[in-house]
Amino acid sequence: KKNFWGSSIYENHVDVRRRKNFANVTGITLTTLLRRVALPNGIVFIKMDVEGAEYTVLEEALESNIFCELVKDKKVQILLFAELHNHGTIGSYDPIQHWIDIKGEERIKNCGVNYTSGDPGR
Repeated sequence: KKNFWGSSIYENHVDVRRRKNFANVTGITLTTLLRRVALPNGIVFIKMDVEGAEYTVLEEALESNIFCELVKDKKVQILLFAELHNHGTIGSYDPIQHWIDIKGEERIKNCGVNYTSGDPGR
């Protein structure tokens, strides 16, 4: 028997479909988290691996302008590593192509964030 574990915030994610048990959790956005924990002139390290929701989480933060606000206005140093997945869990579109289309990586870096991404399948 294969040892299986996994989770996602998307009900159509492969890990969720495999399981028969569910848990409701309360979540917050990355913007809300950063507003609560980032201190002026401080350092924030983010390691993100949220099984296919990385693009949604990062896009929300970009749209709120939190990265630029913290780095440029509050002099916060942000180090961000995102393990990017392309499970196709965000609906019918390709999440990687959408990320490219909105110039996500470029926009994060333009705010002064030290951004690195990785692909777990490579």
